[in-house]
Amino acid sequence: MPDEPRFEDELDKLRAIVSRLNSADVPLEETIKLFEEGVKLAESCRKRLEDARVKIEELSKALEPPSKKDRKIYRADASIRGE
Repeated sequence: MPDEPRFEDELDKLRAIVSRLNSADVPLEETIKLFEEGVKLAESCRKRLEDARVKIEELSKALEPPSKKDRKIYRADASIRGE
């Protein structure tokens, strides 16, 4: 599996495309190609950010103390087991 480009590199490419599209001297065919590439890069960046958000949420949940409900369930389960 080839190495994926870094998020930061894709974001830099996307910024360059936006800058190029904002200039007035881009021919129509190039505009379409740049726009298509920009859409792909934007989707890739969005997916990576979403994956990072999910990972951070998962890691954060591991740090949270158990809720009152979770503690009650644990105590009930422990008493059933005779602990």
